[in-house]
Amino acid sequence: MTKVGVIGVGHMGYFHAKVYSQMEGVKLVGVCDKNTEYAADVAEEFGTNDFLSLKQLLEQCDAVSIAVPPSKHYEVARKALEAGCSVLLEKPGCETTDQLKALYWIAKQEKLVLEIGFLERFNPAVRTLLWSEPPISYSSFRSRPHTPRTAGVDVVLDLMIHDIDLLLQLDSTWCRELVATGGSYYSDELDFVYATIIMESGLRAELVASALLPNPIQRTILLYRDKAIMLDLNEFTRMTHRDECKAKRQVYEDPNKLQCELVEFIRKVELNTIAPLVQRQSTALELALRISNMVKKGLENG
Repeated sequence: MTKVGVIGVGHMGYFHAKVYSQMEGVKLVGVCDKNTEYAADVAEEFGTNDFLSLKQLLEQCDAVSIAVPPSKHYEVARKALEAGCSVLLEKPGCETTDQLKALYWIAKQEKLVLEIGFLERFNPAVRTLLWSEPPISYSSFRSRPHTPRTAGVDVVLDLMIHDIDLLLQLDSTWCRELVATGGSYYSDELDFVYATIIMESGLRAELVASALLPNPIQRTILLYRDKAIMLDLNEFTRMTHRDECKAKRQVYEDPNKLQCELVEFIRKVELNTIAPLVQRQSTALELALRISNMVKKGLENG
């Protein structure tokens, strides 16, 4: 029986607690949140304990999900790893790549699992791409409405980072060229960003992330030499077009991406699949930060 806890149950953490409470072979030891009244309500709903002390929760867990605000990710994750807990850390991971590398190093030394929560990796429409050849062109459009929950996080680190992560899974080379523009229209953070990335392989990626539209949209187009694939990641559909052939449409069953992610995380904890050292120069976080900083610098310079 793997003993787990959830730290931060405001939005994503609530769903982590819900899934854990229903998983076989897992005991949800408890939850911890700075909003102690809400944490008590969540604990009661899922038949577990609410902890006022993070230290006490960590002492009773084999693994934890961390869904606190990104500014607290490094601090809380470090405490969890040093207490001997494997960690599933919500994206974007940390505020800097140095922080993320430091966490991976601790996990490696302590023989613990450290995972970053990229849900789109568990989208069935995406998973079908990972065993095929890299495309020659990749474009994505991802949007969400502006909400108080996402205040303080720009659309690159909240949305575009999913598409960057997929890009880096499809193409293992490095980012050779980068151009990014955008603005802050309805908030203090970047709420619209357009980025062009050219990989060392020659793959060209056009990424758009927006918080300006009322409805969520997640669409991706991949061009290959003999076909084009269009994904609707919200609807779990894939359209494949070939020369002079009728388009083939595939619809995938909603797999509950979070459940798939947590099952995979617990499997790694049980198998003691320790965290690898971060050696690639173009991690999703590093590239996301480059894009965000380039846009901000451009705005500052007028």
